[in-house]
Amino acid sequence: MHVLEDWADESLYWYEVYLRFALPANAKVWAAAVAKHDAAPIRLTAPLTVPRAMGQALRAQGTGRKSEFTVLRELERHLEAVEGLLGAASYLVGESLTLADISVFAQLYCVGETPEGRRAIDGHESVQKWMARVAALTD
Repeated sequence: MHVLEDWADESLYWYEVYLRFALPANAKVWAAAVAKHDAAPIRLTAPLTVPRAMGQALRAQGTGRKSEFTVLRELERHLEAVEGLLGAASYLVGESLTLADISVFAQLYCVGETPEGRRAIDGHESVQKWMARVAALTD
């Protein structure tokens, strides 16, 4: 359970950040979204500063040095890994909801808020069903 929680936080997180802030069309939307409750000067500068700051973090971490094609291919591999972990089970670890499910779900939920991430998740029916189960238990 703890290994999957760490994987979600230390790996899947960067795919979510990449999809939200490294792709210009998404960056415009998400930079505005993260600053929508801030003061006017921050809201005005966020479309420039937020993607730049996130891009620096992404490059330092390594994911930001990859092409969109490579990131999406790796995301696909991660989704296949989730499918493999699930197999015929309802949850990632054991017979009930655990921190592993919540952690991986949270990152994939955020990934799915981008058009590219949604398309990737939509290609994995078992992941979609698992996400629906987790959402129903955590709403």
